Amino acid sequence: MTVFSALAEHAEGEGRLRNATSYLRLAEFFTPKGSGTGLSA
Repeated sequence: MTVFSALAEHAEGEGRLRNATSYLRLAEFFTPKGSGTGLSA
């Protein structure tokens, strides 16, 4: 789990959905394409 994924989960738990989606987009952006560590939705 990346830092941004953890931040997304925390923001979602607090009801800050716009922030959560932004963190998930950042996590996806910084994840190498061939790493095999895709984000679970």
